[in-house]
Amino acid sequence: MVSRKKHMTLGPDDLNAVFSSMAEGLLVVDASRNIAALNQVGGILLRVAPVQAVGAPIADIFKLYRIEQNKRTPWPLDNLIKLDFTRVHIWDHVYCENKVGKLFPLTLMATPLLKAGSMNGAVILFRDATDEARVDLAKSDFVAVASHQLQTPLTAMKLFAEMLDQDTGDLTAQQRKEYQQLLRSSVERMIKLVNEMLNVSRLEAGALRIQPQTTDPVAFLRQIIKELEPIAKEHACALAFVEPPKPLRPIPIDANLLSQVLFNLVENAMRYSTGRACRVAVSCENKPADRTYVFRVADNGIGIANADKKRIFSKFFRADNARKLQSNGSGLGLYVVKMIVEAWGGQIWFTSREGAGSAFSVSIPSRGMKARKGTKQLSK
Repeated sequence: MVSRKKHMTLGPDDLNAVFSSMAEGLLVVDASRNIAALNQVGGILLRVAPVQAVGAPIADIFKLYRIEQNKRTPWPLDNLIKLDFTRVHIWDHVYCENKVGKLFPLTLMATPLLKAGSMNGAVILFRDATDEARVDLAKSDFVAVASHQLQTPLTAMKLFAEMLDQDTGDLTAQQRKEYQQLLRSSVERMIKLVNEMLNVSRLEAGALRIQPQTTDPVAFLRQIIKELEPIAKEHACALAFVEPPKPLRPIPIDANLLSQVLFNLVENAMRYSTGRACRVAVSCENKPADRTYVFRVADNGIGIANADKKRIFSKFFRADNARKLQSNGSGLGLYVVKMIVEAWGGQIWFTSREGAGSAFSVSIPSRGMKARKGTKQLSK
């Protein structure tokens, strides 16, 4: 004799509990286009009590619009009540207006409600897609800005390559050398921009690998200064290492990440110096009260205006005075630096006064950086 397990049978109360526990809004529409059921999440999104919504025309509760380029047009509800599946994705730009007048982007799936082979309405699952829309917009902005940034060096490369290719002997040796240097400079700028964009994607994906090794901070900084000396010479800048007042004990550091942060801060300090004598000082000290080591890069450059300070670490942001002094720049450097520092468990901050220089500080926990088994290293 075969034993059969008893299966749970859902009654009306059980179904109501299921509907109330759903993470998405559920809307049931009858053949007359009136609302037959609305779950708790749906009521919260539409700002209406489910008991008040039942029996009301769907057009009064579920108001949909298509919004593109600030132009709003009604999105027909006929699209939802038909003998077919209907899906609305974030890229369809469909918005819902709830009972208090708030618009929110939504994604949904509508299926026909069938009974005895005939359609008796529709079942609609929907949810607020505000977070997805924000991410989608950020991606679009990233692609647009990246394309614009890449266009300049690519155009320059094409121009100088064509001039060299069409040279029939009219160019002097000095002119050819200058064009080759400009071509090389454009290539290097494009490589740097591509690497910055790759780093942004790796950091935002949380895929950064951190491999700390016990390191003497003072010896590390001396090596960094040595590597930066040719760049300082190119910028006619005096680069100095300020020795700490007390010896610093070795701590676990990912040298590649810390050097990338310091190189960026020092190069920025040099780039945004004015015609006067450029001076950049790098220092490190132990802060026992904060349980941190603090690395500091100070300059006497153009500084940062008060109006720009809140946005200085934002993606693609460049201050007005920085753009005037240096037209080239992606606005990704400090954004990447901040993400690296926060990834290793540190903080970054600055003090600055317009026309009087800036000082950027980054911290490392006194216990050192914590290892992370990420899948990606940063590009230089």
